[in-house]
Amino acid sequence: MKNLWKAVLFSAGFLVALVVVSYILRPYSGSASRKNLCGFYAEEDQSLDVVFVGASSCFAYWEAPEAWKKYGFTSYDFATGTMPPQMLKYCLKEIRKTQSPKLYVIDLRPFAAAEEGYYLDKSVMSMDHDVPLRNVCDNFKYSLNRFQMIQECVPDEYDKIPYYIDIIKYHTEWYRLLDLQSLKFGLNSSHDSLKGFRLNVDVAPVRYKDFSKVKKGVQMSERLDKILYDLLDYCKDEGLQPLFLVNAYCQTRAEKKMYNYISQVLEKYGYDFLNTNDYFEEIGLDPETDFYDRSHVNVFGADKYTEFVGNYLMEHYSFEDKRGQEKYAQWDRDYEVWKQEADEVKAGILELLETKRES
Repeated sequence: MKNLWKAVLFSAGFLVALVVVSYILRPYSGSASRKNLCGFYAEEDQSLDVVFVGASSCFAYWEAPEAWKKYGFTSYDFATGTMPPQMLKYCLKEIRKTQSPKLYVIDLRPFAAAEEGYYLDKSVMSMDHDVPLRNVCDNFKYSLNRFQMIQECVPDEYDKIPYYIDIIKYHTEWYRLLDLQSLKFGLNSSHDSLKGFRLNVDVAPVRYKDFSKVKKGVQMSERLDKILYDLLDYCKDEGLQPLFLVNAYCQTRAEKKMYNYISQVLEKYGYDFLNTNDYFEEIGLDPETDFYDRSHVNVFGADKYTEFVGNYLMEHYSFEDKRGQEKYAQWDRDYEVWKQEADEVKAGILELLETKRES
């Protein structure tokens, strides 16, 4: 019996060590996805009022620290680069393990990016490519939900074993065991003062076309349709309150028609829908200074977008103002970190704009 207990303890210790080492070996360099999800896991349980769920169209747009300062509710960008739409449901399940937000703001851009013909089949941006899939899988903690997500969302023709046990893919990255930054992710958790937002020191002029008067809806591919209805049924069965959102960007006419179709489906479920492309001028976005590419705003654009969406949330939903509460004092400290970093990025963008004008 004594030897049995030794074997059990050894096995348990080995498994714990294997999990910790696996988390450390996961790459983080330049990865917004890793910082975002590990930052979410570091948030105090049951502390978030709103969670934005989706792709870079979340973490380049919604400034949770700024919303805290102005409105007093807590929020977070649970977002990964090029989020595959089939994984959105599993992201909601993951969030609900530690948080019970009053509102889930679900990004609809993953559906547009995944629509048939938008990207070349299996390109790095497609919903079935290894990179966007791993942006999610390799940043979840090990759990039954993660296992089920891989089982259902990763194409069957892939070898799924390295997805389930990702140390198989990253087993050559042993140098990370001596890297202080990597060691911070040993529990797949690391505090993020920016609450999932990612700053980008860049600016580029874009061409925006107003399709707000386009009312026709065009159905998505059969696969995406099934993913959408599955997501909506999950929200309905679980009694969740979602707001389905499209971020302001240079959408195409075809994308607008797709969003119109989605809004018609959402109306049947009684769910709220907001396409901020229809309010481009009201938001005050400047195509010359507020973007870094056609699909993403920079911090100047994010300031305007956050104010517009924040006001919308305050008008349509009710949140407790938690500013001044001792329990949320860390949010004030995080805001100061955010303010300093955002101001530095803004100065860099202004310098870039000045250089471009001079040239």
